[in-house]
Amino acid sequence: MRYYILVLLLAVFSISDGHANLIFVDTLEDELNSDGDCSLREAVESANQNIAVDECETGQSVQTDDIFVFLAGDIELETPLVITDRVTITGGGRDTLFLKSRPDYLTQFIKVDMADTSHDFELSDITLQGGGARPDAFQYCCGALQLMDGNQFTISNVAFRDNLTQIEHPDLYWVGGAAIFAGPLLSSPDPRLIIEDSVFDNNIARGIPGSDDGGDGLGAAISAREGQLGESVVNRPLAALTITRTEFRGNAAGRGGHAVYVQGDTDVFISESLFEENYDAVHGGFGDFGGIVFLWLYGAAPSRITGTSFIANATQNDRGVIVLNDGVLTVDNTTLYDNQAPAFEARSSSTLAVQYSTLVDNSQRSIVGVSAATVTLRGAIAWHEGTVSSECDFEPGVGYTSLGYNIDSDGTCATEATDYPGTDPGLAPLGYYGDDVPGFDLPTLLPGGAAVDAGELNTCLGALGAPLTADQRGETRPVNAYCKRAFDQSCVAQNSNSSRNRRVTSGLSLPRPNIAPASQDSALRPPSRTWPSIAGPMPRVSSPL
Repeated sequence: MRYYILVLLLAVFSISDGHANLIFVDTLEDELNSDGDCSLREAVESANQNIAVDECETGQSVQTDDIFVFLAGDIELETPLVITDRVTITGGGRDTLFLKSRPDYLTQFIKVDMADTSHDFELSDITLQGGGARPDAFQYCCGALQLMDGNQFTISNVAFRDNLTQIEHPDLYWVGGAAIFAGPLLSSPDPRLIIEDSVFDNNIARGIPGSDDGGDGLGAAISAREGQLGESVVNRPLAALTITRTEFRGNAAGRGGHAVYVQGDTDVFISESLFEENYDAVHGGFGDFGGIVFLWLYGAAPSRITGTSFIANATQNDRGVIVLNDGVLTVDNTTLYDNQAPAFEARSSSTLAVQYSTLVDNSQRSIVGVSAATVTLRGAIAWHEGTVSSECDFEPGVGYTSLGYNIDSDGTCATEATDYPGTDPGLAPLGYYGDDVPGFDLPTLLPGGAAVDAGELNTCLGALGAPLTADQRGETRPVNAYCKRAFDQSCVAQNSNSSRNRRVTSGLSLPRPNIAPASQDSALRPPSRTWPSIAGPMPRVSSPL
């Protein structure tokens, strides 16, 4: 009760002048009637129609309505909630309030289809679990949340778990967005999606196992793409996608972008996030485009991934963890560790810049370049324990430039005079190092290792040549005048008997609080978690991409 009152007071006093009525949901029942209470569906209708539905407050037409659901338990839906007017929906917490499908009935949860595409939508403090597109329905996407039209969509402190998009239909292909699908967006001039402090866990996007109809999935957690989705279905892209402090675990798509797939003239910014144990759900025929994050960007504006970790993910056909199929991408302060795939794959005429990042034990290669891609590498570790086929593996026609201060296993990345080719950086095992960095696991550098103080002197050049003033943890860099990898810290052994009191320079920093160590088995399926059953063969076939 005290928590409820506190949240209520904070909510009331935080309402801005641009917001209208407060609508409080007081029942977990999914209903639309006149029985003297206010359900979530009735609250949405009040906001949409600007009238009083059942006992809900009257919505307003000129300001944003605020719906509060300070209840604990499950709201089970049989049909989606359709949002047509600007609104915010706030739950009591993602560990407290759950939107679910009714037993034995799969449905989407929320469709946002603003009549006025200048209107915004906000969703926070709730879990969307077990939603999906039914195989027998003519639906081309969308497990939990579909963003059909609108201006800015903001998702904050929301969990998307166990949502499924699984389609078999001869007129549909490229299904995706088991958690969030952005589209069709046909009337939205500048649609933007902002995701912060959220969780995407175990969302699956695929066609029917064993079927040649209905395509494989693109983007199990988030799908935002331009182009044909079927013979009569067209989709427009987001203008911008921003992901901050968000975790992606155990998501899988049948074609590519196993966590995130973006295609179009979209500005992408991903920061302070974790991608762990995401994998492919290929069921045959098409192969794997790859990409835990797959970016096919048409615009010239640079996108960016910063302060983010990719741990123990897997793709088929040796496709990259991060695939850049076109466009411009800068990656800095980022860790890719123990993935069953190359860390990066740059394709087509893309431009990839990797800076102050650490790429360790990722399949047999760190960076792959094909076609006419351009790749630069600065102040990075690209290294394997044991045999490596080629850290940097580029087809003829790929332009590669080392900008210096790189360490690699075999000399294929470290080609400039200030590089360290064929050099062991001196990595300690994955663990917690430094009690000034609570909640971070990292395979740190050993004191005296080759990578200690091996970076640039004084200046850490970031995206577009601007100074990079912080490392992956947000700590000021450079330390000791040298710029070093994703984790920049002085090598001062305070207590040689306790790794928790050791402050060291490190190329790795993993923002993964309170999670178990990554699985080392080939299937990436630790016994402690429940994984979806992926039926049908999973052959390693060549991709058409």
